[in-house]
Amino acid sequence: MNDLIKFIDRYSFEDTLYWRAPVLGGDVEYEIWWTKSGWSLRRSGTTALEHCKSDSLVPFLTDAGIDLRALESQLRDTVIHFGLYAEMVGFMIAALVGVEVMAQAKVQQQIFAKQLIGAVNAALNPDTSQPLRLV
Repeated sequence: MNDLIKFIDRYSFEDTLYWRAPVLGGDVEYEIWWTKSGWSLRRSGTTALEHCKSDSLVPFLTDAGIDLRALESQLRDTVIHFGLYAEMVGFMIAALVGVEVMAQAKVQQQIFAKQLIGAVNAALNPDTSQPLRLV
């Protein structure tokens, strides 16, 4: 679940995301929002929002008794949606500028990324055998 949370934090193109997650063994749900500034939660039917940083979200959810599997499934669906949307945009760009232009741009971007990583490694780790990786 932490990997999904980190992915959403890093790559979401949305301003706000929203989910509803059930509490284990009860009829209660939590409403969960994500924005670029962090996570907010509240028990359904209440008005008071609790704010939470990404690194303390899972412990907060656990303490609240939220069904982590149900929420993880929703977060995974959101991330899958990001990927499908990105793929669709990629196809639309290729149709607009041409597949060959996109392929050349991809190669150039990969070359640039390798050169950048090499320069950063040389600057930060001049004598190390463990270079940085592109994440």
